[in-house]
Amino acid sequence: MGYCTNFYLEVEEGDLRINEILESLNEDEFEGLFWAVDEDGDTRDETKWYDHEEDMVRLSLKFPDVVFELRGEGEENDDMWYKYFKNGKIQKCYAKITYDDYDPAKLKTLEELENE
Repeated sequence: MGYCTNFYLEVEEGDLRINEILESLNEDEFEGLFWAVDEDGDTRDETKWYDHEEDMVRLSLKFPDVVFELRGEGEENDDMWYKYFKNGKIQKCYAKITYDDYDPAKLKTLEELENE
């Protein structure tokens, strides 16, 4: 078994496009990356890429002027995050789910909700 995540990879800053970067890599060296995303950085399918942080740090060292954004959506509803990588460094940003406070002025009938 294991825990699966959908991964999405983009270039946040830099002159190269993600497909150019991926084409220049040795697939054996970045096997997890190639299992996780396609040539455009979109998810191939949910996968177990447990070493994604280490792999992305190594990738960022190969392209030190590029800021990579790796997004993840895990199996659990609240497991969503963005991670940024540049020149061997990482910033982790986790989703924060919030709910509006109760406001009696916003109460509506079912009919009112259906007509919105």
